[in-house]
Amino acid sequence: MKFTNIVSCQKTLLVLCLICCFTLTATAANYYPSEIGNTWVFMSTDGGEQLTYTLQAPENTDVEGLIVLKIMNEVIGTDNTSTDIYGVTVENDGSLLLHYSVTDQGALGIAEATYVPPVTFFPADLPLGHTWQILTETTLELAGAVTTTSTIKVVAIEDVQTPAGVFENCVKLEINQKDVTAFAVLRKTSYQWLAPDVGPVKFLSAQDILFELQSYNLVEPRMEAPLMEVSIEQKPTKDAQQIKIDIQLNSGKDVAGYSGLVVFDATVLKYISATQGNYLQSGGIFIRPMLHEDDTYALSLDVGDVMQTGATVTFGEQKLSVSEFFFKIPEVPPEFARPGAEYWGISILGSAPLGADTHLPVATDGNGTLVTLTFEVFDPDTPAIIALPNLILSDSFDAPLPVTIREMVITNLVPLIDEDLSTDVNGDGEVNILDLVRVASYFGEPVSDENAAADVNGDGKINILDLVRVAQDFGKSTTAPVNE
Repeated sequence: MKFTNIVSCQKTLLVLCLICCFTLTATAANYYPSEIGNTWVFMSTDGGEQLTYTLQAPENTDVEGLIVLKIMNEVIGTDNTSTDIYGVTVENDGSLLLHYSVTDQGALGIAEATYVPPVTFFPADLPLGHTWQILTETTLELAGAVTTTSTIKVVAIEDVQTPAGVFENCVKLEINQKDVTAFAVLRKTSYQWLAPDVGPVKFLSAQDILFELQSYNLVEPRMEAPLMEVSIEQKPTKDAQQIKIDIQLNSGKDVAGYSGLVVFDATVLKYISATQGNYLQSGGIFIRPMLHEDDTYALSLDVGDVMQTGATVTFGEQKLSVSEFFFKIPEVPPEFARPGAEYWGISILGSAPLGADTHLPVATDGNGTLVTLTFEVFDPDTPAIIALPNLILSDSFDAPLPVTIREMVITNLVPLIDEDLSTDVNGDGEVNILDLVRVASYFGEPVSDENAAADVNGDGKINILDLVRVAQDFGKSTTAPVNE
């Protein structure tokens, strides 16, 4: 996971997430809504031509998620029509990739082109000045081989008035096209305007014919719930003065990294530590604040077997400060505010180790714990609140993954003591192979504070009898109280 792009603005963003009722809302504009069935109808200002843009399902394709953009030009009062077709797919960030095109070049013939790999048709983000190119190589019956370079640039952000309405903050695209044949080099320029969450609203052709949007129909996007779910769950502890919280991921798919924010009331709880869970492979990157013996907080960064700890640590060319990962929350939603409460945020980031062949973080599927946080309880009789207002998952290429936070807030927290399940040696709430491994790792050692949990039967020795005791409880688990 590329932390350098996240850390610099994470504190501000996550505080805003908390203020906005513990939700993360995407506000990026969608300049080309891509639901199949979307239609835009344009008329030239002289009334002579009509353009119809339609998004359709392909008839036959091996490309997953392919959408066909069909643009039909009709000369009013005649049977003269022409059609251009573009095969596109939608990326996770909303950008459109172009896979193939079939365009009508009039007397010159039909131009067919395939793009391998696919090229950017429209980026998701279109800031002023942004430029990209599309290179097309095709063959026309009369002109022979043709190489076309289309350079598209965002030249303005402006309001556009059309018969279909007034559209604010439209991006104006300047499209400079250069056609190279064996006989000539041709250049032409056209312009297109895209409105946020509407799509194309105006078009000026290379022949200076102006088309304005007359009507449009946008299909309601299908809201498919993400399969991956994240929750915060209390886990049992053997210490009556502690509360342990797991950030649990269920049905994970292609997850290689995460970035999360945990919020707690510092008048009731004292944050102690965070430990990497069992979901990601060990040996990657792990950044979290930690409490030192002198009762001050520092930032800890693990990269493989190397650890840095201090008020600041260095990651690549960036210096990270503990204040970016452990900070006071200035405001919370009214329903969580209470007299005297003081809310603090803990920011945690983790990434899997790089693969030997791919040199990319190794992605993991399935269920597991991302991270476990430990808190000291000032007063066990005072219920505490812990929240997970934001968590971002990413794949090996640092692309964000869809995820639902199923349990976002746990209220009325009190220590959950595991008095009976002594065979849960590692304290993760389940008795399984991990507990056997933990006992075996201390085989024959004198019992100490560090390994006392491995002396399962309490006879003062760590031996085969403890392994047998763990094996007898295989599959048992403790259950945290149901969240209110």
